[in-house]
Amino acid sequence: MAVGTFPRSAATPAGVSTLPLDTVRQAIADSIPVLIGITPFGIVIGAKVSDSPVNNLAGWAGSFLMYGGSAHLAVVSGLTAGAGIVAVLAAVIVNARLLLYSAALAPTFRHQPRWFRFVGPYFLTDQLFALTSARLAAGESDRGIRWYYLTIGIVMGLVWVPAIAIGVLLGPVLPTSWELGFAAPLMMVGLLAPALQNRPAWAAAAVGAVVAVLAASLPQGLGLLAGTAAGALAGVVVARWRGRSDV
Repeated sequence: MAVGTFPRSAATPAGVSTLPLDTVRQAIADSIPVLIGITPFGIVIGAKVSDSPVNNLAGWAGSFLMYGGSAHLAVVSGLTAGAGIVAVLAAVIVNARLLLYSAALAPTFRHQPRWFRFVGPYFLTDQLFALTSARLAAGESDRGIRWYYLTIGIVMGLVWVPAIAIGVLLGPVLPTSWELGFAAPLMMVGLLAPALQNRPAWAAAAVGAVVAVLAASLPQGLGLLAGTAAGALAGVVVARWRGRSDV
């Protein structure tokens, strides 16, 4: 028997019989930067739920019913403002990008077992799409990408849902300075993790996150804009510096 596989039983559906442990370990390792980003974001969303007129249990349930931070936040914000229909429309519009992700992954899903084609779409997020796309570009097999995708999706869910629950429970005692402007840059670093393959990219992500956090108090989202500009500039500077040092 090959290492990292289990014997197939007569009752085990095709495609579920073997577990590539190396792929699972790699998926867990690749998800760590994402978890660092989504954890504070989830806590902040939970705190927003506790500070809204939305029932805490119902607000927390959105963590696994919608399974998306931006849509969840849009719904909570809309219900807080008393605009139920607008909240639903906002969530639909925010999640419309998932149609593009689904279309991009359709050729890969087409070769997967039926059970995966039903279960897999539930876990689809920006971060999972980015990591899966990078893995596909590296030439991962159909079986490998199936377990890579599911592992990251499950690991993210096991962190995301409790993070929002923690935010709901601790919302009343969390400092008022905890705002989305603090958590969003960290989430962005997690989202960009698959692209962080060289020093310029790491410099751009690190500088952008730091500046965005420091400038989070600026109005109209200017803090995030400042972080983006600073990160881009840092990436260019490091890339040019490395280019000269290689000469």
